[in-house]
Amino acid sequence: MGVDQPYINGLLSKVIDAIDRMNLAEIVDCKTEILKIGSDNY
Repeated sequence: MGVDQPYINGLLSKVIDAIDRMNLAEIVDCKTEILKIGSDNY
């Protein structure tokens, strides 16, 4: 099973935007990294 990276990036962007709009915390900068972990890495 593969990871749809553009979909995940878009979803994370929406979550970060929602947090920013709620004014619960000031988001100055944001960086995301997707790590693929599976048995094929060993």
